[in-house]
Amino acid sequence: MKIYTLVFSLLALPAFAAEYVITGAELAGHAVVTDGGPKKLHVKATLQLFGKQKQALTYEGDGSARPGSGLAGFTYKKGRVVTLKPDGKGGYTTSIEGRALAFCLLPAPASSFAALAVPGLSTNLWNKVGVPYLDENVSALAAMGFAARRLAIKTEDSVDTNARFIAGEIRKEAQAGRRVILLAHSKGATDTMAALAQDPSLLASVAGVIAIQPVYGGSPVANVIAKHRLLEKAVQAVFEGVFHGQTAAVLNLAADQRQAFNAAHPYPAGKVPTVVVRSTFHRKLSKSVLWANEKIITLETKQPNDGMVLFKDEAVPGVRATIDLDDMDHFEPGLRNESKHTPVEVTSRGVLALLPAIQ
Repeated sequence: MKIYTLVFSLLALPAFAAEYVITGAELAGHAVVTDGGPKKLHVKATLQLFGKQKQALTYEGDGSARPGSGLAGFTYKKGRVVTLKPDGKGGYTTSIEGRALAFCLLPAPASSFAALAVPGLSTNLWNKVGVPYLDENVSALAAMGFAARRLAIKTEDSVDTNARFIAGEIRKEAQAGRRVILLAHSKGATDTMAALAQDPSLLASVAGVIAIQPVYGGSPVANVIAKHRLLEKAVQAVFEGVFHGQTAAVLNLAADQRQAFNAAHPYPAGKVPTVVVRSTFHRKLSKSVLWANEKIITLETKQPNDGMVLFKDEAVPGVRATIDLDDMDHFEPGLRNESKHTPVEVTSRGVLALLPAIQ
């Protein structure tokens, strides 16, 4: 671990501690600026680097307060000066030792938020065999200062069953005095949105949602299974006989069921800040386990997709922002593979888009 000293220059120090989420291409972090005495500041910033450069960095030091408001910059490591440039969204951009960083002001202390990662269909088996699905996403959220954890949800259960489970977890965090940020992937995003659509009492406890590749309009894979009795029987044998789950976990993702549910229970996008991440991938050759899926779905539907869900069916009406990424299959938001978009990048972009909407 490297220790550097930073001296932040503020145009004014707020009466309470100012906290910032820090993000970059392969990093996530958290900075706290507090009153250190007359015209003094105390600064502590921690960064977690991911990928090949995986390591933790800590920056800590004293600064000075000046008239006005907002961060101006800081001096670190033998007097090196870094200028923070306003990004027009209430945050700042800068570069330290060649690393481009974004500083986004938090509306409340990071510890007052619980960041819950909701996994997608059938990932219980992945974790049992050591596949690090969503591990990097949770680590990035923790590095940002949030109380972050992956929900121990049974992903092979139906949407309604999982929606009730998620509602219970939200209530637990609310009782602990924390507001919830939900980072949900695939069917996990479907389960999460169903929970909020069916139970408006949860909305006061939810600060925001990052829905990654949500199966909002249905999945062509589920459509095929729902239309063929033999395939449905095979799914039943696996989901009920092996996973001890519910066949509805798959059938609920068919287009007719999703569209009927959305009509009966519209997602309250106007009441809970929500960011959607969509993606497509189309590779001539790939080691992705969804490579053949993408080819078959494209051939059958003539629609861009991520190997599991059509790009258009990941759209959710009325959300705060939609982030569209190319060359990322349906597993890669939570698991590094060939995509140039890594889990920490997906998480960081979602958080940066969400934070300005949190009150």
